[in-house]
Amino acid sequence: MSFPLNNHLPCMKTFALYTSFVSVLFLSACKDKEVTPIGPIEGRFDIVNEQGKVMTSFAKGQNVIFRFEVKNTTSEAVFLKNPLFDAQQFLELYQLSSSTSNVLLGKPYNHIFCDYRGGFNIPARSTITLNISWVEVANYSNSAIFCSHAANSYLQPGRYKSSFAAAFTILKPTGPETVLPAQSFSQEFDVR
Repeated sequence: MSFPLNNHLPCMKTFALYTSFVSVLFLSACKDKEVTPIGPIEGRFDIVNEQGKVMTSFAKGQNVIFRFEVKNTTSEAVFLKNPLFDAQQFLELYQLSSSTSNVLLGKPYNHIFCDYRGGFNIPARSTITLNISWVEVANYSNSAIFCSHAANSYLQPGRYKSSFAAAFTILKPTGPETVLPAQSFSQEFDVR
């Protein structure tokens, strides 16, 4: 005997799978910050110091932290499909030059998403935060998605830029995906 409910088991299993993903990333409130709204999702990219203060100028020998926040502004949990960004270009750092071409220095990580992750579950009105330092140090904890840190040195005096694009796709247990427009994020800073 077949019950009509059995016809929906694959959808229910998919929904259960999506909702079971719990981000091991830091969840924090996003208050008094300028954000880029892109529908029900807001993104923000900052360069900060090890205390989390947004900075545009660093002293030589001071570590630089890349912080990307994604906020769910809705009253319901959302599941964002991976990839949110191109892992080959995410957080690439360039040294800017007025006389020659900008110089690609690399990324703060070697590998990202070493464990399969279908996406990010973001509770209602919550934020996921991805943090990684340019130089790996024992007293700073990077976000779990960065599974291999690059062997970078402290930045020399100069002007630097990091930019990337993020595209957010909201998965739903029923109905079509919601694809939000791609958004560009960019920050420049100095080391003196």
